[in-house]
Amino acid sequence: MEIDKSDMLRCLGLSTYEAEAYLTLLSLGTAEAHIISSRADIPTGRIYDVLNSLKEMNLVDVQDSRPRRYKAVDPRVAVKRILSRKKRELDEKYEQLSRAALSLEKTLVKKEEQQKEKSPFWSVAVGHREVHEAFEKRIAEAEKEILMYLELERYDPYDEPMFGEMVRALERGVVIKILLGAGDIANLQGLGFSSTISRLITFLGGNLHVRVVEKVHTPYDIIDGEKVILTVKNPIDPVEYFAVISVWDRELGEGLREKFQEVWEKSAPLNPERL
Repeated sequence: MEIDKSDMLRCLGLSTYEAEAYLTLLSLGTAEAHIISSRADIPTGRIYDVLNSLKEMNLVDVQDSRPRRYKAVDPRVAVKRILSRKKRELDEKYEQLSRAALSLEKTLVKKEEQQKEKSPFWSVAVGHREVHEAFEKRIAEAEKEILMYLELERYDPYDEPMFGEMVRALERGVVIKILLGAGDIANLQGLGFSSTISRLITFLGGNLHVRVVEKVHTPYDIIDGEKVILTVKNPIDPVEYFAVISVWDRELGEGLREKFQEVWEKSAPLNPERL
């Protein structure tokens, strides 16, 4: 199926008359305005505006004679110029939208802070995939700090997106503190490192901090001191999470953060050489 050249030129930003004038001139080689107007079926009253527009886009060359004659720029050059022009337009549009989106985000966040409910809010995710997606969402929302207990009894492919969100959080400056069970160090060594986990480890000593506790009791995670993640193990398969409860409650978050800090102070920093 042959490509409609006129349609393609319009997709790249040319008007219908501009596209037809360029293609007509390309087939003619060189021509005067009235001939281009007749062959391309462009009204005489519009042809000079169309040709001047093509000249401004550097798609035609003009012989300054009487009458003027026009020649289409080589298609290999013209297409590059059209594409470059379109890219500049899209880049400018993207910048405008980015500024508008940032302004909207600030307005919405400010409104949310002003109207934030004082009463706790909670949501429950049940199911293997849903539990992992809940973790990913909460980590993606983190702005300052993530405190978490991490268990690695076995490798789960669904953990990869979560680790990816942790990497992105670290890249935007979020501080992450992880309490890891002593028995999980051997499990971690046995997992083998994916590219995501390897990337995560590079942040050790920066804004990623890991300490080791003898045993993880009643694990929970805290996001920015106000979002608490409580997990429920599957009674049939205790290695797997059955459900996760996300709680938005600053008072609960601050209380659990104090408990986390108590355990953190008593724990030992992870020796990177053990990884």
